[in-house]
Amino acid sequence: MLKQTPTLRHTILFPKDSKLTGEEKPLSLIINSCFDANDSSTNFDSAKKLAESRGYYVLNKKKLIFDPWHRQIEDIESKIKPIISPNKSLTLWFEAHGAPCWLFGAGNPQDPNPANHPSHKSEKDATEQFYHYLTDIEKKIKLKINYILLNTCFSASELVNNLSQTYLNSSARLLSILMPNKKVLGFMGYNCSASVSHIWKLKQSQQREYEHIITDNKLVTECIVSLIEASIAFQDGKAIEYDDHALYCSKQNMQPYVLKCLEIEPDSTDFYKLGPAKEKVDGLRKQGLFAQSECFADKQIKSYEKSHTRSYCPNVISN
Repeated sequence: MLKQTPTLRHTILFPKDSKLTGEEKPLSLIINSCFDANDSSTNFDSAKKLAESRGYYVLNKKKLIFDPWHRQIEDIESKIKPIISPNKSLTLWFEAHGAPCWLFGAGNPQDPNPANHPSHKSEKDATEQFYHYLTDIEKKIKLKINYILLNTCFSASELVNNLSQTYLNSSARLLSILMPNKKVLGFMGYNCSASVSHIWKLKQSQQREYEHIITDNKLVTECIVSLIEASIAFQDGKAIEYDDHALYCSKQNMQPYVLKCLEIEPDSTDFYKLGPAKEKVDGLRKQGLFAQSECFADKQIKSYEKSHTRSYCPNVISN
């Protein structure tokens, strides 16, 4: 079932094709991550050209870099163009590499010291810093951010492991909890900005739709899907627009801490159905098919909600 007509995602991704031109042409502000700002596949110039080709007026004159350890925006005025239309829609475009539930945080999976590996805590700390960074920008430029486009890989990847009665929250969902009233768009696979890969579909010979897990790789085939089909829009911690197609992922690209919370073995060859996980689990619980009353993902959502309540103050930007 399609939750809404796909106008929201299309508007964020392709404003020019959505007839948002002239006076309605939206603004975008591109932010790079300090961890890969110089990477050829996530560099500022390429992102700027892409945003402009899709119909955005890019505010940046220079690169803006998010660093969770040094949240500096004092010189932002020198890096953006004058804002002469303060009532226009603004999309925050975040250009970075990502993995399932690992986008804003630091950590080196190859570090011999386990304390330096990516973790739920380091990711949450960095996500909170990103929230503060964006609210600081809003206050500094006196302009409200309406949309957040996580132009990254796996930023909306969510799945349910019904065998272990667990599920995975995406970076996009968790950020949307901290950023109330803003629509956050992410992707469920490897996003190359033109299409999305590292996704599997059932082979045409398969008539049955597997609800959660496929254990036989002969039933699926790897494919490339459109940006719309592989995207989910969130607001206030809820999935508000997505396509309910049968798309699947493997455990590939998942960090050890993610595999642990999902109780997926490192050598697993299973495929897991993608899509808004919390909404799926809520439905299963109503049917009595998800026995665990509170798993890690539930506690994670509560933790982000608590952080939002503790740190949030009404935005001074009202337009």
